Amino acid sequence: MSDILERKGQVKSYLKVISLFAMFLLLFIFSILKNYFNISIVVVGNLASLWYWNYILIGFIALFYIFKIHKFYITDFLLAIAFGVVMSINSGFNPIITSITIFSYYAACCMLKKYNSQEKILKINSKYIIKDIGFGVLVGIIPAICNLIEFYIQDGYSFPPFSLSRLLPGAMGALQPGISEEIVFRFFLYAFIVNAFKGKIPKTKIFSVVMYTLLILPHSFMHYPPLDFINTPLVTTLNLIYMSCVFGIPAVWLMKNKTLYSAVTFHWFLDFIRFWIVGH
Repeated sequence: MSDILERKGQVKSYLKVISLFAMFLLLFIFSILKNYFNISIVVVGNLASLWYWNYILIGFIALFYIFKIHKFYITDFLLAIAFGVVMSINSGFNPIITSITIFSYYAACCMLKKYNSQEKILKINSKYIIKDIGFGVLVGIIPAICNLIEFYIQDGYSFPPFSLSRLLPGAMGALQPGISEEIVFRFFLYAFIVNAFKGKIPKTKIFSVVMYTLLILPHSFMHYPPLDFINTPLVTTLNLIYMSCVFGIPAVWLMKNKTLYSAVTFHWFLDFIRFWIVGH
């Protein structure tokens, strides 16, 4: 009887995770249709983009869990604020992106602590953090080279003249995507999965596929113009697979098996090298 109840519980957990992915998929499909049929949505700034829709969806879910769990952890709250401040140093304060990043980090901590699943991901120890930051850079070297090659081809087989003047702006400009995207689209969604399975993570291939799919594809979808999936479907789909394998899988692996800091550093390093060398 207990086995049957456990299986039913796992089915519900899978459905919960798959339902969230379905929401991201629907937003992705709608973004394609919106651009294809030139549907006008009256909003401020870039809020009519898939990028913001995904952020806002996660923001609402994060707030829901913050109020549902209703526990206050001062260290996690202060770290969430610190992440928000650091990511805004060079890129400027974006109230939507910054606030959702803060909510997502804090909500994820609450969900993980509820099931005592945060120890590996959130090691707050100077020795571990320095080691994990170094490991994130090390893992990022080959993907960073792949990224440069991709942009070299896209930019007509040329790079701007090498300049050290882009070094610091590149390092600072990479903070926002490195911190925000890894917290919102990896860390929070992983915590959502842990919560969905009530802390009992299945050690099966099916679960790994579901987990990596949710932690990679919604983030990858945002990096391509929606109409590319209609105008050049094969090339865009292959690029999506390439990006997911070369960049997404290592980021998820680092976050899950090392720490959040490793994943953030990995992402930051990729963007830093690109901003420095390519200039954008």
